[in-house]
Amino acid sequence: MIKLLTVISARRRPDCPAWGWCAFLLFPLFMASCSSDDDGGSAVDNLTTVQLYVSVPALPADDGTRIGDPGQDDDEDQSAWNTLTLMFEYFDEDGTTATGERHLYTITAGQFNSLPSLSENENIKRVTLPMTEGRVKVYGVTYSDDAGQDIKTQTDEWAGGSELQDLTISNDYANGDQAERAKYLSVATGFYDENKDGNPDIFNIETVISGDLGGSIPVMTLTRLAAKIDIQWDAREAYGSGYSDVKVTDFTFSGDDASVTGSGSGRLFPSLYEGSVKLSGSKTFVNQTPISQRNGRVYHYVYPDGVSTPKVKFSIDATDKDGVSEKRYYTFTFNAALKKATWYKIRTFIKGFTNQKTEITITHEGPGGEAVTTE
Repeated sequence: MIKLLTVISARRRPDCPAWGWCAFLLFPLFMASCSSDDDGGSAVDNLTTVQLYVSVPALPADDGTRIGDPGQDDDEDQSAWNTLTLMFEYFDEDGTTATGERHLYTITAGQFNSLPSLSENENIKRVTLPMTEGRVKVYGVTYSDDAGQDIKTQTDEWAGGSELQDLTISNDYANGDQAERAKYLSVATGFYDENKDGNPDIFNIETVISGDLGGSIPVMTLTRLAAKIDIQWDAREAYGSGYSDVKVTDFTFSGDDASVTGSGSGRLFPSLYEGSVKLSGSKTFVNQTPISQRNGRVYHYVYPDGVSTPKVKFSIDATDKDGVSEKRYYTFTFNAALKKATWYKIRTFIKGFTNQKTEITITHEGPGGEAVTTE
């Protein structure tokens, strides 16, 4: 059978604007607020102002899963989102029990781009919102409102009382749009996490009468929701060993719950999900050109659901030195749930027909770590 040598890595992209998304700097000031959409009513008592400094790097431009040159990464350099929604949930004085008061603020990309910037960084804009005093947890999401009502429906349901961990998004989001991939990848989510432990933290909204803020400014970061599966293969060594017509024709990405139909869904906040319901579905992408079937690269993007440990299935065709044709099927299985905003890169070297497993477990350390394979 075909012999494979597989190298896997998984990492965040803190050095790349396409994968490090938004930074929100929040602090209250005693001043008049600029206009924004408030989808939840509130009492005018104890009204103050919250300013948010928002940084939004560039995002991908072209659309669709595609075959790429084996020596290059795909181009991800243009923004596509047109709506930013901020979500505020109020808690009691102890910060442990939700009061039931929730507010949505929606800002269009046009409004965002017209906001004042920090003098030292044109990519950081200042958003000013009227808010009542209190202790809140803050969440955010960017999306394209012309890609369907999926995300708006979800945030509206949250404002009406649904659980944050249950908010979902279809893996067919923006499907068929001219800018499908750009819109798919421009969905970003996050929450205020002062302790950097992956959990939402309480932020205290209170009026500051003097101009002295004191201490450090809190930061909230939004990161791209989609994970990237990047598979690169090279059959040159197989040809050097006497094989011919070596080709990889298609890949199928699938979740580990066969009852999920179609591409399935992810969750807007997958790291906060505490249940066991798997939403990830399946999608096949075809490698059509003869050259890339021998030596190529394919990218696939998916919204993580926080629990699924997906698989990538593919087949290899080859003819040995005796003229015998063979077709073998292989499966890469991730041993942990995919992380949002993480690039999983799998390099596969096709060498020959001897002594190689067809079921290969992908073991990764997650964001910031290199990954290895268990053979």
